Amino acid sequence: MVPRALVVADRRPLPRAEQLIERGDKPSKTPGAVEIQKPTESTLVVLGDRKAELARDNTRERERERSPTRLKRSHHKVRTGCLTCRHRRVKCDETHPRCLRCAKAGRVCEGYTQTKPWPFQSSSRDRSPEGIVPWFNSGNPIHFYNEPDLNRPTQFFLECTAPRISSYFAEMMDSFLDDKALVNYSSSSAWSFWNRVVVQASQTQACVRHSLAALSSLHEWIELTKRTPWQNHTFTLYYTKAITEINQSQSALPLEIILISCILFAHCDFLMGASAAGLTHLKSGHRIISENRRRQAIIAPEVSEFIEPIIRGFMAKSENYALREETGPEANSTEGATYAVPDVPEIFEDLAQANKHLQQAVYMVLLLELGKPHHSTRMIPGVRKYVADWATAFGRWKANLELDEPLLKDWQLLLLAHHRMALLILKTLPPDNDCCYNRAAADFRIMFAQLRTFLRSGYTTMEKGQDSNLVLKVHLGFISPLYFIATLCRVRDIRRNALEALRDLKVVEGHWNSCVAYAVAKTVIEIEEAYGETLMRVQRIKVDSVDRVKDGTLEIRYHKVPGDATHGDAVTRRITEPCCHHETNMQWPLVRLVQLHGFQATVKPRKLTCSCERTPA
Repeated sequence: MVPRALVVADRRPLPRAEQLIERGDKPSKTPGAVEIQKPTESTLVVLGDRKAELARDNTRERERERSPTRLKRSHHKVRTGCLTCRHRRVKCDETHPRCLRCAKAGRVCEGYTQTKPWPFQSSSRDRSPEGIVPWFNSGNPIHFYNEPDLNRPTQFFLECTAPRISSYFAEMMDSFLDDKALVNYSSSSAWSFWNRVVVQASQTQACVRHSLAALSSLHEWIELTKRTPWQNHTFTLYYTKAITEINQSQSALPLEIILISCILFAHCDFLMGASAAGLTHLKSGHRIISENRRRQAIIAPEVSEFIEPIIRGFMAKSENYALREETGPEANSTEGATYAVPDVPEIFEDLAQANKHLQQAVYMVLLLELGKPHHSTRMIPGVRKYVADWATAFGRWKANLELDEPLLKDWQLLLLAHHRMALLILKTLPPDNDCCYNRAAADFRIMFAQLRTFLRSGYTTMEKGQDSNLVLKVHLGFISPLYFIATLCRVRDIRRNALEALRDLKVVEGHWNSCVAYAVAKTVIEIEEAYGETLMRVQRIKVDSVDRVKDGTLEIRYHKVPGDATHGDAVTRRITEPCCHHETNMQWPLVRLVQLHGFQATVKPRKLTCSCERTPA
């Protein structure tokens, strides 16, 4: 019998004999074995073809085993997708600043690395003055850096952070300045600063580059997660790097670079809710400018053209609301910085002065409600006294008012409604601790009666030719007291009436409008009524944030009261009510607005053109 190892068939030992023949060796003969004849050239060709055919058969068999019904299709490579999709070798939809594929999969989109020229062409009003410093050159296009870690935050800064901060500053200046020319100049300077100056300075200065990355990372983190900013390790890393670089090379840095860093640090603090710390950075920048001018030092032209208007704008706002830091022995305590409670005059001169002090009162009450660490309980007695002194001074002014003006009587009701709102919020603080407003039905009825009388006077229609009826062109707004009643009152008929008044208001105030406020308030009422029909011990809900999701709708995030406002206790729900929320100026601060019951300090309401189809409230 012939051994199986020497049978020339579909077996693997055949190449071994072939290798022996090619080397010229002869296989040893064994007893009983069959001698292998040397194959001819045609035989080798046949054997090679047979080997190739076997390899192809094995490949097809493996493909059928892996996916018997799926055929391999050719794909075109896309070299303009985000880094995450390119590393994963999947198709990217190239949505900016984050692609939808990464967002839906829960992955971190690393952004786009291709060089991108500066999209905004400089206009004639933005031409550079003579003697400008070398780093500031508006004629050069902007390109991203070679450092991959900085491309992502820079992309987000250009497309999201810079436009929204510019819009926010313009709204802030318009809210407390009557000089339209000054408002336009400040807004234009702020736009050029955020969209052009900061990015160009970051090209050559590492401290600005890392400050920009810190602010952009913080903005994106707050928008996406709504979690504690200090949990964002990227923000902490870049913020620390920027501080370290400034401390190491402060004497060698130009003045304008230090000022730009001060503004970026201040906005990081503003995003974290630390207004006092942000104002400290801006005051430091203002002091640096004053000292250099006193020494008659040479100051670059862009300091007065772009940087100083932003610092002066926030300084003017802080003076307008008396947001000055506490001085004295209490300021050195371990509890952190706080605000000094301003003094109230014994009698107001006019309605405008009463409105200004009421803005300060409501603002400080809301700070206490937020429970910030640097706004501790030691401020509560002083704020209570301030609110009470306001009512006393306002009553004396009304008693001394000689003219029986219907306009003044009506506008007094708006201020009294906001004052009642401040009193209701103070009742949620110690020692009353009425967090669910269960004992506030009478106050809510008085407050809504004041607002209803004012609204019936027709001052909120914003029709042309009625400017003479606007006793206060800048005030606390019409939306916030109605939104406050609709979302917090425990009496069903009162909150439903406030909701209907909010639906018919049709005004835009600062960073939101009555249409959005109505949609949010109606959703809150529906959620609370649904909880009331169950056996759950939920007295009310507290709205944490309202965000715009990728499909263009709004999403509300809240937690139940009683309950702890931890991240795991939060509940998310889609707002199905149609609303006009597509304005640029409400994309970013809407999260903060709902936490402050719609309060925006000072607003200039304007008419809202709304075509949303409403369902019955």
